[in-house]
Amino acid sequence: MVHIAYIIVAHKNFDQVIRLVHRLNAPHVEFLLHIDKKATAGDYDHVRTSLQHLDNCHFLERISIYWGSA
Repeated sequence: MVHIAYIIVAHKNFDQVIRLVHRLNAPHVEFLLHIDKKATAGDYDHVRTSLQHLDNCHFLERISIYWGSA
């Protein structure tokens, strides 16, 4: 069976991220989510509690991402 991993990096629009994970969810899929450290703790907790029932959803360590910086 083919196994697919989605890596999702998010810093806002967390309800959209939750909907995306639910729609892409399938038995052969794994999700790796990185929520930017600059996001509020409440937003991060909202995403975690909304997706905690999924065994195939893994949260990566939160670090600040600066797009386009050296």
